[in-house]
Amino acid sequence: MQGIRDIYLGLMSGTSVDGIDAVAIDLSDGSISHEERVLGHCSLAIPEQIKSRVIALSSEATDSLKENLELDYILGHLFADCANNLIEQLDLKASDIQAIGCHGQTIRHKPPTSESGASDSSYSQQIGDANIVAEKTGVQVVADFRRRDIAAGGQAAPLVPVFHAHWFGEYEQRKVAVNIGGMANISVLESDRCTAGFDSGPGNALMDYWYQKNKNSPFDQNGDWARQGHVNQLLLTKLLSDPYFDRPAPKSTGRELFNAAWLEQQLSGDISAEDVQATLLELTATTICTAIKQAAPVNGEIILCGGGVHNGALTERITELAHTDVTSCTKYGIKPEQVEAAAFAWLAKKRLENEPGNSPAVTGAEGYRILGAIYSA
Repeated sequence: MQGIRDIYLGLMSGTSVDGIDAVAIDLSDGSISHEERVLGHCSLAIPEQIKSRVIALSSEATDSLKENLELDYILGHLFADCANNLIEQLDLKASDIQAIGCHGQTIRHKPPTSESGASDSSYSQQIGDANIVAEKTGVQVVADFRRRDIAAGGQAAPLVPVFHAHWFGEYEQRKVAVNIGGMANISVLESDRCTAGFDSGPGNALMDYWYQKNKNSPFDQNGDWARQGHVNQLLLTKLLSDPYFDRPAPKSTGRELFNAAWLEQQLSGDISAEDVQATLLELTATTICTAIKQAAPVNGEIILCGGGVHNGALTERITELAHTDVTSCTKYGIKPEQVEAAAFAWLAKKRLENEPGNSPAVTGAEGYRILGAIYSA
């Protein structure tokens, strides 16, 4: 650890609610490779009972202040435990770390739309008490990254495109970064600038739900079950008819729309379970590639990030549909499951330096804004 001067930790729990990822990165100035900047990574599984409660709270059918407060407390401790695990793993002290960027767990996301306008009760809510994280780690925490962008009329999502531009944008040619978590989003990169970015629609969330329902296991390893099925074109057409897919950017989405109830409402007739899974995989691949063609009709390399990269059937289908070079972000010195947590470590640094963390071209905010609230150790 000699010579490292500017270490930040990022904490992220995504729409899938599978677990918390902690990443430590060195953001010191100077010529240091990306591989050297990523100091370490660890994950902490979210207990199944807590996961079920979070997913239930994310549904508009559940509206409990008590449940919100209890889960805020519980997740605060889990985030802190994950950060402390990484600190111990890397043999660091709290004083070695400038700040922890803690995204929290999104439970509700209702951004403005072109139809409603920003005044129509727009909000984005994340839980996981940052006070607890600061108290248990002894490190100052930056959290609440999204609501300032909402206040400025923006979507507050996706926020990772600015980090994508920072990490992947060192070459001149155009690239598109695709993050496949519970939802999927794209970032169109022109050198070190992000010129467009938005949520394309479902990533892993619907596939995971359907697999869990039918196989009683968390996810379809490598897409092997989906490979056993066939795409049902009638169902796919029905799924693709949702107005979200035709809505112009800026736009963002989450479990509020693409959830179990949404899927179950679309199902009818005698479709085998594996055919449904194959169709959901096709939905994710198709909407990602359609979004890329709309935002970057002449594009270069596509860089895949997020847990969905490990679904071999999904990445193969994206490659078939994209008609361009598709690669994993590992080519750029960072693993797929590290990117989002690293992004919030980087955004924490931006906050401490009083620099904007959003991109109006992506979120639709009225201008650049400094994102995040600081919780002192």
